[in-house]
Amino acid sequence: MKLKSLLLGSAAAMMTVSGANAADAVFAAEPEPMEYVKVCDTYGEGFFYIPGTETCMRIGGYVRTDFVYRDNGGPGTTTYSTTSVATGSAVPSGGTLIGTVGGADIYSVASTPAAKTTEWRYRGRLNIDARNETDWGTLRSQLRIQGGNASGGGDANAVVDRALIQLGGLRLGYSDTFFTTNHGYGLSHGADTDGYYNYDQAIFLDYTFAANGFSATIGVQDSTSTAAISTAADPYDAYFGASYSAASFGRVAGTVIYDSSANELAWKVSADITAIENLLIHAWYSGDNGSTRYVTGYLSPAAYAAARTQWQWGASIAYTLNSQLTVWGGYTDADFKNAGLFSVGTHWNPVSGLSIRPEAVFGEGKYKEFRLRVVRSF
Repeated sequence: MKLKSLLLGSAAAMMTVSGANAADAVFAAEPEPMEYVKVCDTYGEGFFYIPGTETCMRIGGYVRTDFVYRDNGGPGTTTYSTTSVATGSAVPSGGTLIGTVGGADIYSVASTPAAKTTEWRYRGRLNIDARNETDWGTLRSQLRIQGGNASGGGDANAVVDRALIQLGGLRLGYSDTFFTTNHGYGLSHGADTDGYYNYDQAIFLDYTFAANGFSATIGVQDSTSTAAISTAADPYDAYFGASYSAASFGRVAGTVIYDSSANELAWKVSADITAIENLLIHAWYSGDNGSTRYVTGYLSPAAYAAARTQWQWGASIAYTLNSQLTVWGGYTDADFKNAGLFSVGTHWNPVSGLSIRPEAVFGEGKYKEFRLRVVRSF
């Protein structure tokens, strides 16, 4: 009897404990569904949706290195620039005194480059492109960060090279100027040698209307690079450009810009002919009256003052042999003595994302260059 009572008591106690444990049981919550990054094919390859938004983003860029060998065909051409030092200071190397102004001695300094030189440099670039649709059109922002061109002497500082907002046809921000981009970046096929094509960057505001292959752009900019440097008195330059493109022949474009610092106009026209399959013919011409920096921005201030260049032009032809190989040749010239440059090269893409680009440049006289550019893009 005692044993029976003990067993029944033990069973009752176990049931009580089990009931309490069941009442106090903690169950793990079901995991929330994982949100994977989705591909966005609205704007082309490489875009994905930023999780939780309707904004599409693409991250790309490149890493490249260039090697350049230059041969002046003898002692390089002697050039001259001016410099000033406090009166009584040491004479600059190669300097000839030409005058004294306000306690400063003005010297003409001769410089003769070596007959043969080499250069090895690198660059890294990161592009971020974000877009989404709105009732006012596509809202887009672009950010470009890069370091270089730099030699092996040390690390290259990374800088913001583009910061741009676009809504429909309206653009606002900092980037390459319309006067540069409307005409194909010089020889227009990725050559390292673009001759005398002038590059410029600026903070700008412009609007583009586009329909049926025709586009027209009007804007204003605060130039910050090698062209018309803005001043407090003349801070902004206005521009207008137009282009027309058609699959049957290619594209033609023209741009006029007002240089407020010189109170003069500069202009540029270009054409891309693609009527023959796999063949690209590109040409551009730019001119002014010799007083703006939009035509001669590739020159140093001293060389610009001496040259007063009024025109520059270039033309090139490129033929794509297959998906891996393109060959090209080009010529560019400017309005000063012995300026002509003839260049030839190839683009070889042995694998996707890798481009190897050897080229040779021959100037008037005995000048020549040999270049090799290797680019890994993503």
